[in-house]
Amino acid sequence: LLLRGYLADKEDQKARELADQILGYSADSPARVGLVAAMFADNGRYDMAENLFRQALAANPDSVPVMRSMGWLELARGNPDEARRWFDRAIELAPDDPDVLLDRARLAQAEGDSERYVALLERARSADEDAVEPRLLLAQQRASSGDLEEAESLAREAVQRRPDDVAALNMLG
Repeated sequence: LLLRGYLADKEDQKARELADQILGYSADSPARVGLVAAMFADNGRYDMAENLFRQALAANPDSVPVMRSMGWLELARGNPDEARRWFDRAIELAPDDPDVLLDRARLAQAEGDSERYVALLERARSADEDAVEPRLLLAQQRASSGDLEEAESLAREAVQRRPDDVAALNMLG
């Protein structure tokens, strides 16, 4: 809470000192470093966030969550090519991780590559039989392309997996 407050008040020096104190408890923890870095990134302090993400990667070079975070950081900076590099590296390490596949799919969609977008959503759907999000995104894509039967089928798949999911129910509504 204090760290977010310092960042919101643009008190970077105090934020850095507090981050150092937090990280001092477990500076080699990629999860802890990633959490603090994400707070910096969320507040537009991209250089500070990148430094912390790179610390996390130094401690664990194959950290897929940190690579995903670097991808989103590069997108926030307006560097889709660098984001793609991070997401693709994460996919190399975790080819069946639906979250990684969804990250890369969103980038493909933003770049207008609908074929890759759909292929990645299908991979995410296959990677996790219980995943709702890839089914809903595919349903939206199918509906927008006029394939309403397939869209309905995908939305029903999502509802079967999570009957109380509001987004899935709205897709059918």
